[in-house]
Amino acid sequence: MKVAQFLESHPSIERVHYPGLLSHPQRALAHRQMVDGDRNFAPGSMIYFMLKGTPEEARLRGQQVMDHLATNALAVTLAVSLGQLRTLIEHPASMTHAAIPVADQLKAGIDPGGIRLSIGLEAAQDINNDLGDALEAVMPVQAKHRVVQAGARLAWKPRPDTREGSAASALRREGRNKVVAHPDRGR
Repeated sequence: MKVAQFLESHPSIERVHYPGLLSHPQRALAHRQMVDGDRNFAPGSMIYFMLKGTPEEARLRGQQVMDHLATNALAVTLAVSLGQLRTLIEHPASMTHAAIPVADQLKAGIDPGGIRLSIGLEAAQDINNDLGDALEAVMPVQAKHRVVQAGARLAWKPRPDTREGSAASALRREGRNKVVAHPDRGR
C-alpha cells in the first residue's frame, strides 16, 4: 500500500491502478472479492502505473526508468515475468512488446508508459527509494523533491543528500551495489 501511495502522489505518474487505493474506481468491489481466509481486505501485491507524457515520451521514459533500475536499484529487479519473493518490475512497451510500434500498442490497449510492479518482501521505503531515484533520473523537473510520510498523508519535501533507514539504504550510503556476498557462498 505504501508503494502505491508513493506512486500515486508522485508528480511524474499519470495514474496508478491498485485496488487498495481510495482512488481505485472499483474499490468497493475489491473489498468484497479480495479477502483473505479471515475475511480481511487483501488487495494483493500487483501495481500498474503510467508515466506522464505523450505516448512516445512515456515509452521512452519507461525504457529509461527500466535502464536506471537495472543499473542502480537495490530493492527492485527488472524482469519480464512477475510474481516472486523479490520486487519485480516490467515495462511492456519496451520489453515484451518492444517490436510493436507505439500506434499499434495504443490500438491494442497497451499504454506506452505503463509499468507493472510486483511487490516482494523488501521494505516499502527501499522500493520507494529505488522508484523515486529512477523517476527523478528520467524526469529531472522533480529532482529536488521526494515523497515522505507526514502522518497519514504523503507530501513532497526537499530531498536530503543521504537516507536513513533499512539495510538497503545503508548499502546505498556506503556506495555498495545491489549484489551482496552471502557469507556461506564465499563470493
